[in-house]
Amino acid sequence: MSDWKTKSLEIVRSGFPAPFYEPTRVPVPPRKRDCVGEECPYRETKDCRPSRHHLFFEHLAYLSLGHPYDKLVKDPHAIVSIARCRHSSTYPSAWHNLYSYTELPKVEIAERWIEESEILQKLGVLIKDMSSQINGIFKEDPASRQRTFGDGKFKDKLEYYESRAQEYSYKVAFVESIEVIPSSIVGSVITNLGVQRNLLRSKAVEIPEFAKVQLARLPAGVASTGSLRTLP
Repeated sequence: MSDWKTKSLEIVRSGFPAPFYEPTRVPVPPRKRDCVGEECPYRETKDCRPSRHHLFFEHLAYLSLGHPYDKLVKDPHAIVSIARCRHSSTYPSAWHNLYSYTELPKVEIAERWIEESEILQKLGVLIKDMSSQINGIFKEDPASRQRTFGDGKFKDKLEYYESRAQEYSYKVAFVESIEVIPSSIVGSVITNLGVQRNLLRSKAVEIPEFAKVQLARLPAGVASTGSLRTLP
């Protein structure tokens, strides 16, 4: 058995490779990721927690290859959550009992994955920015309420939110150009982001009426609500 710090592709390439897509050689993500239930080796100890599964493995071997593989193996969209029993355990069908390594994609495929992942990550950043602005308006502590409504900051926050929402609508079209990252991963990411976006949009629509209530709660000298814009 080799030292784990010096694993290379030559050392780990024994056994069976994980299933992959042709012609990219990108690994197929595990379809079933929840606990196996009655057959779970951790059922009695109740220790079947989610674990991180690197789609490209043996991941230490990938790290040893340098760029772009070292970045590929650590990419957030190349790591999925899977129940401990299905990942690496005594369960006969655990992923790492069935497969020993993944095929090595070509350099251009690895680089393309990283580029596509950046598209998804940028959408996530936009949602995070939008959430920060909208949720900041709804903070209830007195200091935040005074700062947000007494000083009229809620109008700036809403305007910033709307600019990011428009940018999101523009950039989400680039998802159609994704060809290397598996559709199951892309679909899951976009669905989750869409749920968050719709929730934020609903909260944004409530802000004009919410602002009036908050302004009424402030002491004398409150600011005007001004002209509020919300997304349709």
